[in-house]
Amino acid sequence: MESIRVDATLLSQFKHKTVRILGQLESVDPSTQTAILKCNGPITIKYQGNFQELSAQVGKFIEVIGMIDSGDLSCKVMQVIPMGDNVNLNAVVKLVQLCHVYPQLFYTV
Repeated sequence: MESIRVDATLLSQFKHKTVRILGQLESVDPSTQTAILKCNGPITIKYQGNFQELSAQVGKFIEVIGMIDSGDLSCKVMQVIPMGDNVNLNAVVKLVQLCHVYPQLFYTV
């Protein structure tokens, strides 16, 4: 399954598409089954998995593969990949920008 890298600024362009978001997990709310991921702005992620495991990642970096909801632009999570404590978010934002300027380098077009 191919997924394009996006950040908060690009969500509206990828409604009903599978995307990849690398960011810092800011908060988790088990009562609403949502969390906030920061990547060039806040992104609400909807998570159906083990919130205890996700809560252990708060403050750390994760990559989420999921589908963007057309209504509220939240991301319904399919997979979470822990990325650790040390990710340069400025470099991630630049990578996302380059993926959209030169898609032939990153994706099948």
